[in-house]
Amino acid sequence: MRKQILLFAYALLLGVIFGIIIWGFLRATSLSINLLWHHLPSQLAVPFYPILICAIGGLLIGIVQKRYGALPKDLPTVMEDAKAGSKAKRDNLYVLLLAAFLPLVFGGSLGPEAGLAGIIVALCFWISHKYKSFISGIESLGIIGIMSALSVIFASPIFGLIAPIEDSNNDRALPKSSKITLALAVIISSLGIMYILSSSFGGGAGIPRLQGFSSGGLELSVFIPLVIIGVSLGFLFNISGHLSAKLFNQVKGWTIVKAVLGGLILGTTAIFLPNVMFSGEHQMLSLLEANLPSLILILTGIAKLLITPLGISSGWRGGYIFPIIFSGLSIGLGLAGLLGICPIFASAIITSALVSVVIEKPLATALLLLIPFGAPSVPFLLASSFLATFVSSLPIFSRIPTHKH
Repeated sequence: MRKQILLFAYALLLGVIFGIIIWGFLRATSLSINLLWHHLPSQLAVPFYPILICAIGGLLIGIVQKRYGALPKDLPTVMEDAKAGSKAKRDNLYVLLLAAFLPLVFGGSLGPEAGLAGIIVALCFWISHKYKSFISGIESLGIIGIMSALSVIFASPIFGLIAPIEDSNNDRALPKSSKITLALAVIISSLGIMYILSSSFGGGAGIPRLQGFSSGGLELSVFIPLVIIGVSLGFLFNISGHLSAKLFNQVKGWTIVKAVLGGLILGTTAIFLPNVMFSGEHQMLSLLEANLPSLILILTGIAKLLITPLGISSGWRGGYIFPIIFSGLSIGLGLAGLLGICPIFASAIITSALVSVVIEKPLATALLLLIPFGAPSVPFLLASSFLATFVSSLPIFSRIPTHKH
């Protein structure tokens, strides 16, 4: 009993440490974005500002990539490293911080989840190595760290707990109830310190809540077509990633040139469709209030689905969950305007199908999207997520690449 209490206390302490790191990173990123993209443009009359800044960002990212390699790693790779434990290659924590920070600040269509998960896992490896006696009773520390990171970043403890476990091969990393208890302790304490720091000093994370979900007869009649559209968009994202990787592999040694080119493409697109920049979670509410034409909303969502994997292939590496959620919302709003249906319903169905195809975790997808779309959407999110996963796994679509390939 004494050992269990001590391990629980260790877990709470680790959660506090993880929460402080995640809050500090997100707060520093937010302040830097505000300085670079809001304060400076108001003081400087620079033509084609996004192109210039994204090109500079590409240069800096390219230099880091040239020196240290392809960092940050994507989320599936980080999860594999966490499962491998001591057998995984250990990355330099300070390099990971810089590599995750630069693409976000310079406007990349990326989320912070991959970079932050990599940082937390690297910290877990360091703690495990440095304080073996302190941490010896906590197995699967890397997976617990990922759970904590995802819970805080998406403000969804259920998603954070389920996402690293739910795999298509049913390989569950934390099968024992004792490990789940420790994971919950880490998640609760990290969320708690995140809430305290955000309330006191600002900042925060997560997807905003979107009010107004409604499922009338007209909405139900287009449920299947909306799922098909979401699945098609998921295929579009995966194909874009596959083709972008093949394109940039043709100039494999030109690391800096590739990153600058990725920045120029991003900046040029942003001149016409400014919402393709950044991860998207902080732009969702403004997208609802902007009353943009349906065509602009649809084009923005599609452009973001193309720009995000292209940027990753060029060296602007990071997470893609936030951007694809934003894309689904944008396209859903646009199609709702054309069809005359509830915009939140259309966005929920399209987004859940899209995200399920890309991350291949239908249950985690439904739990994640419960946060923005609310309890009334749960049956539809589950149905859309599992239906989309089933459709995308059919043999007829086997030649379409996934996000892992």
